[in-house]
Amino acid sequence: MANIGAVLTCTWFSKSNMLVLASKYVGEKCLQYLVNAGYKIDILLVATEDDAVMFSMVGDQTRCEVYSKALADELVDSAIHFDWLLNLWSPHILSDEFLGLAARRVNIHPALVPWCKGNDNAAWVIRENCYAGVSLLEMNSEIDAADLWVQEKLEFSFPITGKQLHQKLQDKCIQVFLKYWPDIESGKISLKTQTPGGSYHTRKQTNIDRIADDDMMMTAQQWTRWALAHDFAPGTTAEITIDGRKYGIKLELFPIKDEL
Repeated sequence: MANIGAVLTCTWFSKSNMLVLASKYVGEKCLQYLVNAGYKIDILLVATEDDAVMFSMVGDQTRCEVYSKALADELVDSAIHFDWLLNLWSPHILSDEFLGLAARRVNIHPALVPWCKGNDNAAWVIRENCYAGVSLLEMNSEIDAADLWVQEKLEFSFPITGKQLHQKLQDKCIQVFLKYWPDIESGKISLKTQTPGGSYHTRKQTNIDRIADDDMMMTAQQWTRWALAHDFAPGTTAEITIDGRKYGIKLELFPIKDEL
């Protein structure tokens, strides 16, 4: 993956105070940017113990905790208030009361809403043969359905696996956040209503879809996209059962020249 943090060239100091939730590669790179650019982070909540390495990135004035429901309830009860709540790749579902701790919110979503809301965005972009990209969203009680700050397309070419596209989307998420966050925070970018419709997917739906059964009816092109979409090897892949034995599926596609 690209060294996204290397794009920083200047530092300035924001008066806004922030509650930041961060996780994994995207969260770490975005947090690094915020710290280097001088933004005031009052509380940093990481998604898991594995993310606690990020605590060393912020100063002693920042309260650092691993997210839990009990901690979220404690913050709500304290009636503390923030200018911004930033959700930088954290997977936790946040209550209306928790979202209400901040005047404004930003969530990084690796898809072009309204398409591919929810989980496993890279897989469903390939599966549905739609545009890929990144959206910076407000947050409300509905998943990925709030108003839109900004979004950008990600160009990619067929064939591509779900894992390969997921990696590209992560880097695009970081690039889009670094590019637009200063103008969002300063008020130069305003919210616009998200287009209704689109698609939404859960992890349960993804897990069901990646396992073929005898009732699946697909064209050759659809089958190819299905196999590529669920290829996250060496992790999960599309699966098929033949003569009682399960097989994972990895495709090797290559262009061939037409015969004269």
